Amino acid sequence: MIDTASVHAGAAYAQARIHGIGAAPPDTPTPCADWPLRSLVDHLVAVVDRTARGLSGEKVAGLETDPALAPSAPWPAGDAFAEAAERLRRAAADPAAWNAVVDAPFPGTSGDVALSLALTDMLVHGWDIARATGQSEDMPEDVAGQVLEFSRLALPDDARAGFFDPEVQVGPEATNTRQLVAFLGRRP
Repeated sequence: MIDTASVHAGAAYAQARIHGIGAAPPDTPTPCADWPLRSLVDHLVAVVDRTARGLSGEKVAGLETDPALAPSAPWPAGDAFAEAAERLRRAAADPAAWNAVVDAPFPGTSGDVALSLALTDMLVHGWDIARATGQSEDMPEDVAGQVLEFSRLALPDDARAGFFDPEVQVGPEATNTRQLVAFLGRRP
């Protein structure tokens, strides 16, 4: 089950990948075909920031997560992500946040689903960043398993269109990391 510790682990995973970008140029291609590295990082910062603000009671309507519309963080965005992730950690530590109804990422989203979606973004886009920049792609396996279980329940085939490529088949021996990214349309 996704919990506060899972959110902390996912934030640490993504934060390490963003800090590991190093000298990679902002236009580096990523597994998200439409989003070069800078756009992907801007999206991830915006999602985490918007979720944290929504869970903290702020009005977030109009705060964009689309990288074409979201404000760009200073490159390479390590500090911006660290600040957003710390706000998300604080929000996740409040038991009331898990039962709240927020407008992040969509109006009327329950707090537990908002945190689970933010965690999914942190793990999967952290993996995308790792793949694009040659870093270790290995996620915390227990957390990857939790997010895989959530994703399978939350994303039936008819809800994937426009958000995810079709699932990539991997063998039953695949790690939770590989199964998660494959389920969300990446080629591990």
